[in-house]
Amino acid sequence: MANCLIRLWSIAIAVSLSCGPLWAGAWLHEAGQGFTSASLRQRAGFTEIGHFTSYGLTPDVTVGLDLNDTNTGVAHVLGFVRFPIRQLQDHRRVAVEFGLGANVSPSQGWGLLHRITLSLGQTLQFKSLSGWASVDVSREFRDNGTSAAWKLDTTIGLGHGINVWGISTYEAAPILQVEVYKADAADLSYTVLPALRLNLRNRRTLVAGISYQAQRSSRQQRRGEFGLRLELWQRF
Repeated sequence: MANCLIRLWSIAIAVSLSCGPLWAGAWLHEAGQGFTSASLRQRAGFTEIGHFTSYGLTPDVTVGLDLNDTNTGVAHVLGFVRFPIRQLQDHRRVAVEFGLGANVSPSQGWGLLHRITLSLGQTLQFKSLSGWASVDVSREFRDNGTSAAWKLDTTIGLGHGINVWGISTYEAAPILQVEVYKADAADLSYTVLPALRLNLRNRRTLVAGISYQAQRSSRQQRRGEFGLRLELWQRF
């Protein structure tokens, strides 16, 4: 495990708890506003921890940091900057994101990581229900450019939920995420993440759910595992 990233993640946890939706890539922050999250995913023999922070530098520039570590020795640290392509008042959003950082693996050690992401977002309205949907398509290059992969992340969620225990402060709403990853030299894998998003006080949100991760081989065989997902979000 990359011990230096563990220490960074621990610091990030402290920040996210003291700062006062996963913020989709198509939406930019207002200047001076931001979002931070700490996450844990657990399944048999596998643990993944992460931290994500984004901040509105100007109305047209959002910057951020993405940290990720696993018990398999694979980890990364990535800084990014996000620019709008389309941010109109028709509830549609399109943005592009450029990331640069480093990744580590047991076989390759540390190497340069860079990523470009195109994000599309749409707010949804159906009668009294409101929500959002987003699609993020990424091309990333790891290990100093010697390995490359495509990523496709989709998210759909309700903007407002059901009052819990009759208290308006606490609202629970469903959210569904699907993550697809295809390295050029490896099989396609995907993860399905249904969860419940619970709004807390002080602009915090707790996300709890399950995960199902599977891999499709060249012979069309599938191998899947269930796990748990836990995240804490903080807007500031």
